[in-house]
Amino acid sequence: MIAPDTEWNRALGRVIRREREIIGIRQSDLSQEIGLGINSLGRLERGENSCYIHTLRAVAEGLQISIIDLISATDREIERHRPRRTANSTGSD
Repeated sequence: MIAPDTEWNRALGRVIRREREIIGIRQSDLSQEIGLGINSLGRLERGENSCYIHTLRAVAEGLQISIIDLISATDREIERHRPRRTANSTGSD
């Protein structure tokens, strides 16, 4: 199942924030390094905005990870927060 845009945006934001904190840089430093306004980066981290692929690439480079790893981590984040199916919810009637 494909995640709705808002779900994907929130997951991406959580991943960006987590990766930024792992490498120990402030939001303002990442913002300056990648040429994205601090308010825009904040909205991205909160999942309030989507972004163009070139912005996603710049964020990944600023976080010192590949864009593939950033997207994969976002997909894993979605799965982590998705409700688990029960044995009785097969989806068929």
